[in-house]
Amino acid sequence: MRPLTSRSLLPPHRRAAATTAGAISDLFLPQLQGVLGAMCKSTCLSAADLEALAGCWLRLHTYFQTYSWDLTWSSSAVRRPPPSADSKNSGRSPRASLLHSAT
Repeated sequence: MRPLTSRSLLPPHRRAAATTAGAISDLFLPQLQGVLGAMCKSTCLSAADLEALAGCWLRLHTYFQTYSWDLTWSSSAVRRPPPSADSKNSGRSPRASLLHSAT
């Protein structure tokens, strides 16, 4: 897994070339899950929760300096189909499904 580093913004064609399924699943999805997890957890976050959430936002910012915004959000790993009748009956929200399925 390639670590996120502090780099200058890459030109769009280089960000597109760098945006692979591996980069999305290894670098983007864990940060997105961290943000969504904190949002689902509580309306009153502890100092440690806030620090972890801030770290996720910072890593997301760094990620998009290297990788494509459009390709990331349109990837099949990030996009989920609308919930089916089965998932509606399970009582799990689409956001919770994302957290559950990617862990």
